[in-house]
Amino acid sequence: MDYYSDDSNDDDKKYDLDEMLKNDDICDILENAFELNFITDCRDEIENIKQKYINLYLGGGIFKNDENNVNWERLFKIIYDNVEKKYDLGMIESDPDFFINILKK
Repeated sequence: MDYYSDDSNDDDKKYDLDEMLKNDDICDILENAFELNFITDCRDEIENIKQKYINLYLGGGIFKNDENNVNWERLFKIIYDNVEKKYDLGMIESDPDFFINILKK
């Protein structure tokens, strides 16, 4: 899909999605949004998996030093690093000017 700048100085320069996805700042925004959604959607489930592991190994294993049962982030990191990330490109479609301005910097 192509996006056009609203800036009159650009002579309606056309930007495509591939060009936007090559920009590090835009990729960081998409990554952060995906991670936030993943945490929101999966934190309870990850905590349940961790608790099942602790119960199975009677408090031992990789979480044995987690006396307060708060280090769900370790398990989150393992899982998050191995999920297939599908970024919400609708963010770009809903506000292309915001992302075009990032490209112009």
